[in-house]
Amino acid sequence: MTKRETNKYTMYKSLMTVLNGKKEKIEVVEGLKTASEELSEIIAKISETDNMYKNLTKGARDDKMSSKEALSASILKTANVLYVHAKKTDNFPLKEKSDFTRSELKRIRENELLQKAKIVVENAEQNAGEITSIHKDFNDELKNLKELLTAFEESIGKQSSKSTEKQASREALTEEFKTADDIIKEQLDPLIELIREKDIDLYNQYFAARTIKDLGVRKAVKEEEINEEHEEEAGGDQNIKPADVEKEENLKN
Repeated sequence: MTKRETNKYTMYKSLMTVLNGKKEKIEVVEGLKTASEELSEIIAKISETDNMYKNLTKGARDDKMSSKEALSASILKTANVLYVHAKKTDNFPLKEKSDFTRSELKRIRENELLQKAKIVVENAEQNAGEITSIHKDFNDELKNLKELLTAFEESIGKQSSKSTEKQASREALTEEFKTADDIIKEQLDPLIELIREKDIDLYNQYFAARTIKDLGVRKAVKEEEINEEHEEEAGGDQNIKPADVEKEENLKN
């Protein structure tokens, strides 16, 4: 969720706390119980979709970062062997192609890292015969580098696939928030008006809970409409009463 959505989600939960605490009173108003149940269901869906989105984001990023770190370490290890060999044999082109640092590998883009890995693999294969005579583990290190190169390419592909899933989750989350907003504006708000004369305390509690609070800066934001066309800031410590809030003009009777 975005920061704005998180604040709005907190408001939804506050509304449900009020409604669940007065079940016996909202059941007598036709439609109010159903609207309350619909809001509860969409809140659960929002939580589920948000968790899915977070897991997709974190999983793809962690997999790629782990693969990138392992590949970078292997590139550097193999390149250092090539650099020493090039220096001993006065192979200046190979020395130049094998001369880079760990910090440089961390800074470069994915495609650049792949390119460097392929160059190191190619140079290692060309010089393996001479190097293995003095560095017996070189072939094993080269094999490991190739495997890590393949793994990194696959992790990039997986991230692309997960990006599609992330986009679908993000779109679903947006629609679920819209559904929750519609339930509140088009059902709960007008129906709660029918309770005002019989239970002013419930009425007041409902509209106090309907206040969106900016948890990041400890301010309260009261929306005249949930789509936030008209936002107003109110102090976090203020006790907001319905009388202090300009309600929507077109509430249903």
